[in-house]
Amino acid sequence: MKRLSYLVLFLFILINVVACSSPKTNDNNATNSFLNYHTEGNISPKDSSTKIYYAENQYVSFSLDSTLSVEFNDNDIVVFNDGTAMAKLYSVIKIYPTSSSYKLINGNNYINFESNVVFTKISTGSKTYSLEDIDLSNFKIVDASLITPVFEEFFVAGGLIYVPEFDKEGNIKPVTIKTQNDNIYSANGTIFYAYFNEKYTSDKTKNDIKANIELDFSTIETNSCNIINLYFDLLPEIDKYLAFTIIKTDKSFYFIEMKYNNEGYYEMEDPSENLDTYVNIHFIENIFNY
Repeated sequence: MKRLSYLVLFLFILINVVACSSPKTNDNNATNSFLNYHTEGNISPKDSSTKIYYAENQYVSFSLDSTLSVEFNDNDIVVFNDGTAMAKLYSVIKIYPTSSSYKLINGNNYINFESNVVFTKISTGSKTYSLEDIDLSNFKIVDASLITPVFEEFFVAGGLIYVPEFDKEGNIKPVTIKTQNDNIYSANGTIFYAYFNEKYTSDKTKNDIKANIELDFSTIETNSCNIINLYFDLLPEIDKYLAFTIIKTDKSFYFIEMKYNNEGYYEMEDPSENLDTYVNIHFIENIFNY
């Protein structure tokens, strides 16, 4: 009988030791799991037994893919010691890629030249949103969410010249570049473009280029990349241009602004060593005499 009593006592002590020590481990795990949830300070995890309280006060399940970070008001997201989190319903958060390798383009999308992908959509588990339709800096929590990014692989397809329009005060009207049925157009400017529908290979010819302008092109093949030189026949009286590299995925176009260099043409700014193709845009007043 004494042996049974000792055994029960031993098991009771063992269970209490494990129960008392586990929250400390879970706190560390929770903190590590949610380091990318806030840019300032440390998060103090709440006991997971309080989830019922938060659920009754309009908090919903919330989790985030490790490739993303988020900023929020301190009271809008609660982290628990089991490594989970809840967000206040209808609270507003800011979402952005964790890696600094992503560059914001078009004011909406992010491109990663190192991994050759464009961050085009975001999934909440129940719905998927195009980044063209939502504002990641002002994202509202409307239900339980598992937020993950959707990526598309891209290739450098060509180049585009945008001739802006001006208002009465002489200011450039908003730059609008839109696409429909593989055509590129603008509501507030004139666009000249040329691009390949498929990734560039050495056997491509001018017949493989879709364009709305007279042009010629040449290529420079190096050990690390291909450089496509596009020669546009533009009216000499046009003296204000914006230039963009055309990035293409299977479904969409994206446009990255180029810079005018001291050698008289536009080129990609801060190009990545991982890209296998670059585009330069030159101007020729009479393409037929080139």
